Amino acid sequence: AVNAALSDAANDSQHLRGQAADILVSGLSSQQLAQEVAAAGLPFDKMIFYSEERGGHLHVSFNGAGNRRAILYAPPAGGYESLQA
Repeated sequence: AVNAALSDAANDSQHLRGQAADILVSGLSSQQLAQEVAAAGLPFDKMIFYSEERGGHLHVSFNGAGNRRAILYAPPAGGYESLQA
């Protein structure tokens, strides 16, 4: 029922294909977690660290066909800011 209510863009989400997860770790900000993942050299397609006002979680996706290692920030006001990996 929830998936049926989603827009076409949301229906193409990597979450629905099992290629993405939203992660929240007690004691770490989403930015700190993103820094740890990047520093460890773990594979990822895209990471988005969300401000506390937008949930404070880290979105991580993986694409077996090729990972871009894109890092974005989701600020309180909305939208996304692209950062270097």
